[in-house]
Amino acid sequence: MAHWNFRIVNNEETETWTTRFFAYDDNGEIAAISKTVASPRGDSRDALLEDLDRLTQATFDQPLLWHRDLADGLANEEIMELPNYRQFIHDSKLEWSDGKE
Repeated sequence: MAHWNFRIVNNEETETWTTRFFAYDDNGEIAAISKTVASPRGDSRDALLEDLDRLTQATFDQPLLWHRDLADGLANEEIMELPNYRQFIHDSKLEWSDGKE
């Protein structure tokens, strides 16, 4: 089932760890990644807390990813790079998943 979540990515070139948005296809393969760092937000306090909870669950409960492992997919355009992942979530109607299913 297609879904989305947040993951931690290490970029060895810049020596940084960031949280990024990931969208997965029906086979569980990475289909898209945010171009920018994912950050929690909401239109209310409760929505912000829900986003923080999703960010924490998906990032710390999942294996860490390495940018070098994503580089080929990005270069070959097998993985789409999204400039506005929040709009993508809204438009695609994908459901969030903690990735444990």
